[in-house]
Amino acid sequence: MRRRALALLWLVARSRGGGDGGGFLDFELSNGFELPVVGLGVGNLAHRSIPAVVSAGVERFGVRLVDTAMASNNEHLLQETLRRLPRPERRVVVVTKVWYTHLGYGRTRLAVEESLKSLGGGVDVLRYRRAGPAPGADAWVGSWRALEEFYGAGRLAAIGVSNFDYDDMARLLRDAAVAPHVYQGNVWAF
Repeated sequence: MRRRALALLWLVARSRGGGDGGGFLDFELSNGFELPVVGLGVGNLAHRSIPAVVSAGVERFGVRLVDTAMASNNEHLLQETLRRLPRPERRVVVVTKVWYTHLGYGRTRLAVEESLKSLGGGVDVLRYRRAGPAPGADAWVGSWRALEEFYGAGRLAAIGVSNFDYDDMARLLRDAAVAPHVYQGNVWAF
């Protein structure tokens, strides 16, 4: 797995014209936060591979965004790895996710606090991942309200969702005080 991840980083670095770390583009989100277009997901990496893959991604290939999730049980490893890296010219954006099992205002708040603790407070973007049973309306509204509060307090630079369909997004946009800054969806070739 580690070799495949490093090979993919190498291919991406070559495709953007070099491995100097200066060529990845950023998107400016609706709130002005700049989010790198290309990132490295560490959710499915073996825990022992995370330090080497993340270090190589950042130092050799210019990766400036790393994505994980509380459910991957590796946020603490990512934080330790990033803390040991030399200070890059441009800092690394950290994205993590709250799983659907933490549905509801109180559970979502606890999950976000745990992620912030595991990542040493260094979470930039937090997404709510919906990949399970349909949530109840009250619990769903409470979960999003919790994310809005963390964002409003300045503890997160941006909030968003993963794997929402059209109806989910319509309902969210209807009920939200803060619209999602980020949407991540699955795209399958087959």
